Amino acid sequence: MIATGESHSVREFVDIAFGHAGIEMEWRGTGPEEKGIIRSLASPLTSTLKVGDVLVEIDPRYFRPTEVEYLRGDAKKAKEKLGWEPKVRFRELVEMMVEADIKELEEMKRCQDLVRKLTTNKE
Repeated sequence: MIATGESHSVREFVDIAFGHAGIEMEWRGTGPEEKGIIRSLASPLTSTLKVGDVLVEIDPRYFRPTEVEYLRGDAKKAKEKLGWEPKVRFRELVEMMVEADIKELEEMKRCQDLVRKLTTNKE
């Protein structure tokens, strides 16, 4: 993987990802007590969720003992040697990831519906 030279927080990633899926997040608490809670819903894909549901919680078990607070890759060498520059920005990449997940979930639902139909027709 080649770096873009940009830095983004996990919160920014979560806000963009859920926002693209039609879920507006609200953050409450600080540090390990911080939680991401649904502020509003604007998507039919979210029918099992409701305003006020907690979608993001911090689990200290996943903290690394020597956590680095700030990381940013440097793509200078790739640009100098290969002429490479990033073509996809962070927001676009996150949205592409969400679209791929939504597509996969829709396909799984179609498969489940088909299995249900086949099972019902056998009886």
